[in-house]
Amino acid sequence: MGGYRDTNCTHNCSEGCINKLCRQNDAVCTLGCKPGYSSAYCCQPGMVGWSCEINCPTNCATCTSLTECQTCKEAFYGSQCNQICPEMCKTCTSPFYCPACKNGYSGDSCQRRCPENCFTCNNDGTCLTCKDGFSRPDTNCQCSGTLCSSPECTSCANSTYYAEGSTCCPCNINCKHGTCTSAYQCTDGCEDGFFGPKCEFQCTQINKECSVCSGDSLESSFCNTCINGYYPDTNRTCVQCSRFCAEGQCNSSNGHCEKGCKDGYWNPKCDRICSEKCGVCDLNSGNCLTCSMASVFGANCDMPCSNTCNNASCHMNGTCKSGCISDYFGPSCEQSCPTNCARSGNGTRCSHATGLCLFGCNEGFKGEGCMESKNNSYLISLINRFILLYLSEFKQFVLIYALFE
Repeated sequence: MGGYRDTNCTHNCSEGCINKLCRQNDAVCTLGCKPGYSSAYCCQPGMVGWSCEINCPTNCATCTSLTECQTCKEAFYGSQCNQICPEMCKTCTSPFYCPACKNGYSGDSCQRRCPENCFTCNNDGTCLTCKDGFSRPDTNCQCSGTLCSSPECTSCANSTYYAEGSTCCPCNINCKHGTCTSAYQCTDGCEDGFFGPKCEFQCTQINKECSVCSGDSLESSFCNTCINGYYPDTNRTCVQCSRFCAEGQCNSSNGHCEKGCKDGYWNPKCDRICSEKCGVCDLNSGNCLTCSMASVFGANCDMPCSNTCNNASCHMNGTCKSGCISDYFGPSCEQSCPTNCARSGNGTRCSHATGLCLFGCNEGFKGEGCMESKNNSYLISLINRFILLYLSEFKQFVLIYALFE
């Protein structure tokens, strides 16, 4: 007879058995369970036994015996549902995995808070539903009608928001100064390091050393400025500063070596070699500032110092470094001492700087440059006397002649 069991058919089958039919010998429901009932005997949740009269172990939602839970109540897990799930889990299978989290949390163990205005969110933190007063789960529920400056919401009270539909949504955080006119137009462009219509791309996506870039897409973008130690080449790709830059540093926009070049190199990027005759060359022109040999001078270090310079060494303008050899003077030692300067020992006869005789004049000469002959001076004196006498006598002759006229 349907609805009864045991040998005398004196006990009812479980209320949960479909059509109340169960096997006579063990009370197992023959057609299965009604919705909301479980176990072989189709008991209500939390009950077990042939007649479903026994409570399941504490924290079991359903069970198959007094010692084996089939499912656990919320926040418990384990074969006997005696272990507690992490705090923000609704259900869990271990301390490290929760199939369902409490509202406002996500993550494998529900350890991550959903974004501020989300009511529920995915495991990766993406909003599924929003709290009251907020909308657009795709913006992590950051849009709100409370910021509209008019009933039609054609503009927003805050310039860091833009109007869309009947709500105000925040500008992309990568917009410079945080302001925009729409989801696709930042008012002042992007913050350094970002590009694209919504400033949604990072410059490092173009080149890992890129710090400031331009473009509307990854395909049309290019780098303007690179991180320290790099600069954009002609293809606008960041390349390393010249290894000949002093301290390895260069301008991150044009590659010019800001601290100069290592010895032996010149040009703004230190990519040209100084002449081998130079010791150091000018960074802009390549002209020699010092020569590798002391015996030459000039912009190309190709002019020999005067052989009358001491040690044949001179400055870059050709003036002698260590003075002149004996009997020469002048900046480049190009002038000989006066011939009539007297000599003392093996030293020079005149000053290297002025050319004046140091030890007076040779016998028979005088004057600053020993150019005057003492004998000539006496002869000139006699001639002068004769001329004066002649003139005196001539005047007397003229006077006598005038009287006789």
